[in-house]
Amino acid sequence: MPDIPLDHLEPHKRNGGLFSKIEGDEWINFLASIETRGILQPLLVSSSFRSDEKYTIVSGHNRYRAALELQLETLPCEIKEYDTKEDLMIDLISVNLDQRTYTAADRVLLSAELLKIEDDLRIKNGKNKAQNGKFTDSGRSARIGENEKSSHSGRSARMVKGGRRRERIQARSKASRGEYDLALLLMELPQEQVEQVINKMRKYNMSVKDVKQELLEEKDRVRRLKAQLREERKVKLTKKQMEELREFEKIELDPGAAWDAKTFDETTRAINHACEEIPKLISEIFKNGRIRQQTALLLQPGVDALVLILKESRSTFIEQWKAHTDGSLEQIEEYNKRLMEN
Repeated sequence: MPDIPLDHLEPHKRNGGLFSKIEGDEWINFLASIETRGILQPLLVSSSFRSDEKYTIVSGHNRYRAALELQLETLPCEIKEYDTKEDLMIDLISVNLDQRTYTAADRVLLSAELLKIEDDLRIKNGKNKAQNGKFTDSGRSARIGENEKSSHSGRSARMVKGGRRRERIQARSKASRGEYDLALLLMELPQEQVEQVINKMRKYNMSVKDVKQELLEEKDRVRRLKAQLREERKVKLTKKQMEELREFEKIELDPGAAWDAKTFDETTRAINHACEEIPKLISEIFKNGRIRQQTALLLQPGVDALVLILKESRSTFIEQWKAHTDGSLEQIEEYNKRLMEN
């Protein structure tokens, strides 16, 4: 194994965010051991994905720090090349985990990172297959047909696949089931927020259960805020519709137009009927149809708005008639005759 000069070595840029440094008495003892016995285990390094002559440290960042402090000139290294950056990241995590004892916060963070790496690889492999022509329209159609015929078996297969993924990640990160579940929750958060959660977990020595409960409560709070915002938007939309109706009321009617009392009566009856029947119809659909509750919730505001518009239209229609019949609906026929005579 070659001895590589320190100025040809460079720490991996993600190492500091994933692993904490050895500090305090442990660091003092670590330095003393290296000064007395030297570097017993070579560093794992790689020149993959580099355009210069340097090597990226995969495992051995604390040994590298110690060598800098002790002013060593070279370090024994094992060189390994990787096909993908994701493969390098997997080694960065798994090899380092084998060499030290980590806290629950460390294992949660590393599990989340491994999950992200797997997702990135899945996306990359999917793109490669698509470019190679392995995904065709007919193939997709066949898969859709198979899924429709065997949805239950499909769910079972996904459960098995999810279980295997969990076992694989837990084996690499040494995480418990609870730590793995917390890592899944962190996957839904931006990277900056993930770091805040992990730092808080470390600072206050929070348990996985407490952090998970806090995240679930925060998730529920955000969900309720989003629902509230949607409702506020609907209220604003309804107000806008009401303003448009009021503007419509101000429109002057042509006094020479022939108003048909029968048409007026039929129109008002139709509006009244619609206001009564539409909510009943939608209610029956929601009750008896195979419609999801979420879809029903999305449709309900539209139904309410439609009924409101119909009621406003009815009021507008009646007010306009009153304005042209001296305020008396009984004079409709007389007014209509007068228009016809003129």
